[in-house]
Amino acid sequence: MKRLLFVLLLMFPLLTFADKRKEKELVGVVTGAVCGIRHKLCSHPRGEKYELLGILDHKRGFFYIANVPQDILQKFFGEEIKVEGKVHRERATIIANRILKGDNVVWEGSEKTNPK
Repeated sequence: MKRLLFVLLLMFPLLTFADKRKEKELVGVVTGAVCGIRHKLCSHPRGEKYELLGILDHKRGFFYIANVPQDILQKFFGEEIKVEGKVHRERATIIANRILKGDNVVWEGSEKTNPK
C-alpha cells in the first residue's frame, strides 16, 4: 500500500504538467465576463463597448482572450468559436494564435499581437 501511494505521489506532478501542455485550444461561446464567470451565457452584451468579452468553455470555464480586439469578438457574440493558442489556466486567459468559426479562420494573429 505504501509503495502504491509513493508511486502515485511521484506521478502526480507529471500528470499535472502533461495536462497543462495539452491545453492549446478552447471551444465555447463568446459572452461577457459578468455572465461568463458565473458559467452562464449573456443574452446580449451589456453596455456593449464596456463589457469585457471572452470565451465560455463549458468544461473549463470563462477565459479572457488577451490579444484579440474586443470588436472582433463582438461580431461573434453568442456564437460558438474555437480559439487556438496558449492557455494560461491559472490566469483564466488565452493568448490566441487564431480563431475559427466552424472550419473558417476568422482571425489570425501576427507577431505584434502574439508577444513571446
